Amino acid sequence: MQTHDWLPNETQHFQNVRCIECHTKINEDILVAHLVQPKEKAVRLCSKCHSSNSILMHTLYKFQSREARGEYGFINAVVMNEAYVIGANRNKYLNMISVILFGLTFLGLLAHISFRIIKKV
Repeated sequence: MQTHDWLPNETQHFQNVRCIECHTKINEDILVAHLVQPKEKAVRLCSKCHSSNSILMHTLYKFQSREARGEYGFINAVVMNEAYVIGANRNKYLNMISVILFGLTFLGLLAHISFRIIKKV
C-alpha cells in the first residue's frame, strides 16, 4: 500500500498486526476497538509497539493474552500467544544467558590478548 510506504517491513507488519492496532484509540473497557481514527491520528512511532510498554499489550488479541498469562506464568505472555515483538518481549533466562555468553566472550578475548603479550616477551 502506498500510504504505508514509511513502514519498515511493511508486508510482515500486515501479516502480524491488525489495522485497528494503529488506527483506533485504546479503550481498556472493550476487547476490540471499534472507532477508527483518521489517518492523521494513526500510530506512526515504532517505539509505541516495539518497547517494553507496548501499546500492543493493551490491544493485540487482548482476551487471548489475558488467558495466556496464567499458562506461561510471566508478563511476556501478554503478547507471546500470537506474536513476538522485537523490543517488547523480555525473558529473564534469555537475558541471563546473553550476559553469560557476553562475559565468556570477553574473558576469551582477554585470555587471547594475554597469551599474545606473554608470547611476544
